Amino acid sequence: LSRSGARGGRPVTRPTDYLNSVQERFQDYQRLLVLDSRGRVVATSARPTTASPLTDEWLRSLREGEPVVGDPEWDEASRTMLFSIAVPVLASGGRMVGAFAGRLALRAIDAGLADLTAGTHTRVMLVLPDGTVLSSSSGASVDSLRARLDTATARRLFERSGTIMEYASLGQTEVVGRLHPVPRIAWGVVSEQATAQAFRQVRRMRNLTVL
Repeated sequence: LSRSGARGGRPVTRPTDYLNSVQERFQDYQRLLVLDSRGRVVATSARPTTASPLTDEWLRSLREGEPVVGDPEWDEASRTMLFSIAVPVLASGGRMVGAFAGRLALRAIDAGLADLTAGTHTRVMLVLPDGTVLSSSSGASVDSLRARLDTATARRLFERSGTIMEYASLGQTEVVGRLHPVPRIAWGVVSEQATAQAFRQVRRMRNLTVL
């Protein structure tokens, strides 16, 4: 860690200094931790020191070399969705010697999705199988307590992932869209357009073809 960088011109000599320097650069991390092979906290950017976030199931997954992602939760203080992540640190041979863990705010994803869809009529959302909208190009995660797809609609989107469908989206707006599952975690990315807008483009293409 002493070779990983500097903060304020000083060499980073301790794990806690390193975590604090990372958190200063990436404000969407609410908390960062270094854990040992048994899941115990070695260093943390949190004050006071927090308990290990690892469950037995998480620890088993990390020991198998798999990263883990926790369930998102609404944080009233920051007015955004937060979720925990952990990534194993593996020695040669694949043995886990520790892990990096953190608590991340989803608001950064809102900005990324907004940039991705800028200048288009498309909305992109990150959703859970129960219909909860974690993030959206329209900024839905700012009010995620109310941003939710109908549960039956969300279930159909997940069951028929990759298939273009018509359905009622947020605010009961009729849309055309489809869902792509996020690998390894039970999240999905939905891209959609208002039905009127989508079929307007189809009609325009038909008229151009006729002409």
